[in-house]
Amino acid sequence: MKKIYTILLVFALVSCLSIVSADSIPQFPHTFYGDVTINELPATGTLKVLVNGVESEQVPVTDGEFGKGLFDAKLVVNGASGDQITFSFESEGYTLDSDYKIYLIDSEQYVSEIDFVSGGYTEILLEFTGTGDTGDTGDTGDTGDTGDTGDTGDTGDTGDTGDTGDTGNGEQLPLNPSVFYGMAYLDDSLASSTLNLYVDGVLQNSIGIENGVFGGEGALDEKLIATGYDGNSNVVTFSLVSGGETYSSFTAELSDATYEDELPYIEGVHYVVLTFSETGDTGDNEELPLNPSVFYGMAYLDDSLASSTLNLYVDGVLQNSIGIENGVFGGEGALDEKLIATGYDGNSNVVTFSLVSGGETYSSFTAELSDATYEDELPYIEGVHYVVLTFSETGDTGDTGDSGETGNTGNSEQLPLYPELFYGMVYLDDSLASSTLNLYVDGVLQNSIGIENGVFGGEGALDEKLIATGYDGNSNVVTFSLVSGGETYSSFTAELSDATYEDELPYIEGVHYVVLTFSETGDTGDTGSSSGGGGSSRSSSSGSSSIVSSSDSSETPVTTSVPKTSSSGTSTDSSSNTVESSENVGPDTTQDSPDETLDYGSDRNETGVVLQQESPLGGINMYLALAAILLILIALAAAWYQSKEKPEVVPQQ
Repeated sequence: MKKIYTILLVFALVSCLSIVSADSIPQFPHTFYGDVTINELPATGTLKVLVNGVESEQVPVTDGEFGKGLFDAKLVVNGASGDQITFSFESEGYTLDSDYKIYLIDSEQYVSEIDFVSGGYTEILLEFTGTGDTGDTGDTGDTGDTGDTGDTGDTGDTGDTGDTGDTGNGEQLPLNPSVFYGMAYLDDSLASSTLNLYVDGVLQNSIGIENGVFGGEGALDEKLIATGYDGNSNVVTFSLVSGGETYSSFTAELSDATYEDELPYIEGVHYVVLTFSETGDTGDNEELPLNPSVFYGMAYLDDSLASSTLNLYVDGVLQNSIGIENGVFGGEGALDEKLIATGYDGNSNVVTFSLVSGGETYSSFTAELSDATYEDELPYIEGVHYVVLTFSETGDTGDTGDSGETGNTGNSEQLPLYPELFYGMVYLDDSLASSTLNLYVDGVLQNSIGIENGVFGGEGALDEKLIATGYDGNSNVVTFSLVSGGETYSSFTAELSDATYEDELPYIEGVHYVVLTFSETGDTGDTGSSSGGGGSSRSSSSGSSSIVSSSDSSETPVTTSVPKTSSSGTSTDSSSNTVESSENVGPDTTQDSPDETLDYGSDRNETGVVLQQESPLGGINMYLALAAILLILIALAAAWYQSKEKPEVVPQQ
């Protein structure tokens, strides 16, 4: 009997050892998310992962990010312990170097490769370098039979505005940005406070300085960004605001060169050392910019705290806008947002404001600044100011006698109109667009906005929007261009309210939801008689898709519909296919519909969020382990029982 129990005990021990040492336990995937840059700027393209040098999975990267959102596609890698993980990246228009950097966000260190970790969840920053082909972006519309691009405005008799729509070939194309970070000195001392950047005398950007340092070399660090335009001189200058004084005479050490008081426009990211002089002067030019006039404070609409948007004008020209929340705009801190006005030597430099609230624009105001009160306009005073603005609902910005005209900053024919603001959706043919949308008025670039998954701006009062400013007496033709994948597209259709426009829009004051569809192959010419609300280039037999941001249905569309065009060319709008724009997308988010539902929670290319499911082998191994333990217990009990000494039986007499 002892032999039997001994055999059972040995069998149980061997079973346990075989289970523990078995390598059949499944490995969970290693998941990656984070950022990708090319030449320290956010990249767009396809990221691929290599396991031991063999290409495995891939994920799309948009505007430098992948997998950071709840429903964004992450890079899910299957492997085994000891596998080495590396990456490669492809971006249209770029030839990338083979060397790149992997930065682990959590551990704050650079590595050359990553070891596979079962169930790992790692945030990374991948820094690639390379050369890009950014030229010839203006000719994207010339794929048709319009070889003579200079005559595209007369093609199809679209009102001779084809040249305006085709802004890709105009002199006002924006150049690739010139980006700066580095050190700032005031004579021999490290500077502090604020550094301003100007291009051709126009203030473009500001950044805080701390112990002489501004910005940083990291891809996600803040930097000073300058944007030049094709055909302009694009002279870059700086001013230092420190101790209540502004200094504009400087020397700049950039690479191996030293510049005095100005820099040439050089695309890319640059480390620069700026040394300002307390005794220097900027020169004798009558059009020199003045030191900025900067505002923060409170805004009221009659007796109520105002909300929405506050606009600032200098001599009737819109210069800046800022959001208002519970009556407060900007802040007194050096890095807090403020309203910045830039005047010029020799100009009148009259400062005015307008309040956009509840779909209305108010421009009659009183301003309490220091110990003075002003009506409808302020003088230009350099420096930072706390101001209390009170707008009147009953005051009229136009026909109120002579005082109304003061609110409109002049009597000339070049009075600015109320702004036209846009938000909505952008398509490139049948695909949701990403990257940048530019807005032009009469062919002049006025504003740009980022696009993410086809969406730009938002309907909320504090959401970013594309703002156009027209002027009394001008034609005020509104056009757009899309910059995507290194290319610029300017041929588009616009669906606005119940009308469809080709390559241009009329100027309509107020806030508008618009759906723009750009064409990769089309050009602004050869459209025939397109002014009668012709069909959109993005067509389907039926169906629609929309993004629902609220249950309210007011005149400003709360249900952000993305209309599709039927085969007959008439615009149809349906709310049958909807996806809530909330982060918490529940099971009832999408309704059944025949086709084309925008599903941000999944990916048709199987690059969506991967759910890690437990392998059935894990359950089998667990049952085997329990059985082995039970056998051990039985064998031990039997051995104990056999080892007990049996009592001696004494026979009875």
